[in-house]
Amino acid sequence: MSGHLHYMPEFLDSSLAIVGCGPTAVYLLKHFNDAFDRLVDPPRQIVIFEQRTLPGRGLPYHPETTEPCHRCNISSEELPPLPETFADWLRRQSVQTLRQWGIDRESISASEHYSRLAMGEYLSDQLHGLVKTLRARGVIVEVRARQRVIDLLDQPESQSVGVQIEGSPTTTRFTRVVIATGHQFPQEDQPESGYFASPWPIQKLLPQENEVHNFSIGTLGASLSAFDVILSLARRHGTLEERDSQLVYRPAPATENFHITMHSAHDWLPHLQHEHRYARPAIDRYASPAQIASLIDSSGILPLNAYFDSICRPVLVSALQKDGHESLARELSEPAKPMEFFVERMTEKHTQREAFEQMRREMATARRSLRENEPMRWMEAFDNLMYTLNFYAERLSAEDHQRWQTVVMPFLMNLTAALPLSSARVLLALRAAGKLDLVAGKVTSIEPRDGTTTVIVEREDASTAVYRYQLFVECGGQGAVGLEDVPFPSLRRQGSVRVPTTRSQDGSRQSLEGIDVNAAYQIVGSDGTANPRIYDVAFPHTIGVRPYSYGLQACSDTAEILIQGWTREAST
Repeated sequence: MSGHLHYMPEFLDSSLAIVGCGPTAVYLLKHFNDAFDRLVDPPRQIVIFEQRTLPGRGLPYHPETTEPCHRCNISSEELPPLPETFADWLRRQSVQTLRQWGIDRESISASEHYSRLAMGEYLSDQLHGLVKTLRARGVIVEVRARQRVIDLLDQPESQSVGVQIEGSPTTTRFTRVVIATGHQFPQEDQPESGYFASPWPIQKLLPQENEVHNFSIGTLGASLSAFDVILSLARRHGTLEERDSQLVYRPAPATENFHITMHSAHDWLPHLQHEHRYARPAIDRYASPAQIASLIDSSGILPLNAYFDSICRPVLVSALQKDGHESLARELSEPAKPMEFFVERMTEKHTQREAFEQMRREMATARRSLRENEPMRWMEAFDNLMYTLNFYAERLSAEDHQRWQTVVMPFLMNLTAALPLSSARVLLALRAAGKLDLVAGKVTSIEPRDGTTTVIVEREDASTAVYRYQLFVECGGQGAVGLEDVPFPSLRRQGSVRVPTTRSQDGSRQSLEGIDVNAAYQIVGSDGTANPRIYDVAFPHTIGVRPYSYGLQACSDTAEILIQGWTREAST
């Protein structure tokens, strides 16, 4: 995208740099435009730096990293609002364009899940539209593709931040910088041993033309990213056919040994796409900031038990009653029943059978839910309640953060994946063809060496099992990026960033993952002071204090919170 700035002066007064041009950057522009008239001194110059080509898409929706067969797990009606809805945008596209994404124009629906590449093109188009709108308001906006920011230098004496671009001998100073770099996987691939630290770009895992992977393949995790790997590989090692309303997988010749094993701590597969009562979660749907503030104790801690008892319990009891789970609703009404009781009971209810058999049975329930517009209220409510808590998680004690990681997050990841039914049909077809397995147990060691990757698994009975793969892919999702891997060395050297901590019940401080930001997403330095010039909304960085900021909904909400902070500055 060409911009109006051909010469970048050393200092841009009343200016904003956004580092990274994925969905969060798109939503930052959207909320900035919405709040423009409420800002006393809004940035008059915005420069967005993107290290890849094709700005606006982000890693999950980019043609350099994904494929047409990979589907979004969010529909148009669930998508946080942009100037044009995804469904309306699709209807404007040509038949030829839609065909490359496997979309029939006549059947476009706001509730359907479509190719991620289509979503990426849509987000890019919205970016262009927002840039045009802001330029019409007098804001100079430039989007710079293929420019990697390698350092940020905070300059408090001039109330600015220096931005250094790879290959450039000079820095440009801005009055504000927002870090929106998205996914970051610091660990290196070791392709010589068939080990890959992430599935992205997916193309690196695929066989060369006219070749096949006629061997066993492993994934760490049974998540949506693992299913992306499986879908891509399956299509290159066989064909899928409809037969008597069933999807059947036919292996290609010379693929007798092609087989995929998913390793997961629990014998769980994600829940399937189902109907929702609300199009998308809302931070304040079940609890206002004032209600949550009333639960904070004298030491500044928000006890997880207090949040569950006061906010979650009545909502979940009501949802369970409406879903027909009367017995469980009565049990949960008892004040002595903690959050762990609810998680354990719902886990038991939905993991009573072998994982693939559970998915097969759930398929009928999910189809009925969608066909009859019948939501699964308890599931939607718990997800939204935990999403709300995410934005107050810095108030949790160290012990409750541990409960969050060991109790809440595994359950949530299973609960909220919302696997599209079309993807589930492929998994079941592969399973029926003997090409896909799930192994439960904690992976205690991954050792890439001598051309293969050895995986050691500790089973529930404390015994161990050893697996060896010629191709092994870590699909456990985005992890935290520690202080040492923050990609801007001057911020570390200056002490502009620090590790977040929280208070333990004994009064000591315990470290969390990632780096510290305050409620407005300003980075917090080693002296405990929030930086008024630098904001960080990159999930890998903020995962310690925002452990459940997921997907496009969080991109929008995070961007809106950041801009709301600027409007509050204007009002004071």
